[in-house]
Amino acid sequence: MRAEEVGKDWNVVFDSLSECVEYCETPCVNFRPENTTELHAKLADKGIGWNGNRMMEFTSTRTWEECRDLATRGWSKGEAMAKKLSSAMFHRVASMIQQPVFYHDVEGSDFDVARVLSGEPEVWINEYHQTIKAPGRVVSIVYSIDASGGVPADVIAARGAAMVALVELLEQAGNAVELTVCVNTRAQYNMNMSVLVKRAGQPINLGEIAFAVAHPSMLRRVSFSVQEHSARAWEMGCGHGYGAPGNPPEDQRGDIFLPCMTYGDAEWTKPEYAEAWLLATLRAQGVELAC
Repeated sequence: MRAEEVGKDWNVVFDSLSECVEYCETPCVNFRPENTTELHAKLADKGIGWNGNRMMEFTSTRTWEECRDLATRGWSKGEAMAKKLSSAMFHRVASMIQQPVFYHDVEGSDFDVARVLSGEPEVWINEYHQTIKAPGRVVSIVYSIDASGGVPADVIAARGAAMVALVELLEQAGNAVELTVCVNTRAQYNMNMSVLVKRAGQPINLGEIAFAVAHPSMLRRVSFSVQEHSARAWEMGCGHGYGAPGNPPEDQRGDIFLPCMTYGDAEWTKPEYAEAWLLATLRAQGVELAC
């Protein structure tokens, strides 16, 4: 874990999800209570804030302990949601890609001026596509789990499930995926958090990835708890709004980037929308799809 203050920004980097969760469970020095579960429980006891049902709607977990267990053991429900998307496409995703090969002939689509001047008979240029093994290149994905407070939990889960499916399909097609989740909170004092969920070459743990990108508690319990550990937690809105969602700079967005979620993201709950996005993203990464 690395943390630094730069102007009005607190930049926090975790090398794994487990490291992030462990940090959340260390004592807060400048903010009490230690996590959002205790905070809202205290507010509810005073007759303000949310009751348990509203908290469940917001975070999809009833306690911090439940959240921690899902982060540690993996979220099987989120994994199953992703499988519904990916299983329909597995037969279409090839582990081979097409590479153009150029050759000279007596006819073709274009000609080689140097060969014309030298008197060569085969002056035309043709091409064909050769099927080769996918090169195993690294695909860097940066996924913002940041979301406006009014974004429903099912929208967060649906978009995240599409990302889990994408990671699985990209790897099946011979790519090595590196996945980072981020939160870029905008407030009087900002927090920029990133968590390396999967390294390139690391085996896929779909349950862990599903929690990190698709479970509302990753944002609304885990990242909020990270905020609470800042020396300037109150300036970030901790204890009430927890700031507004934002995005990282363009040079920190990887090969594939999904921005913070807003009220217009409800389309992700439609399977056809998620499938269309998956297909377009796979093609953009050079993955050939069988008919």
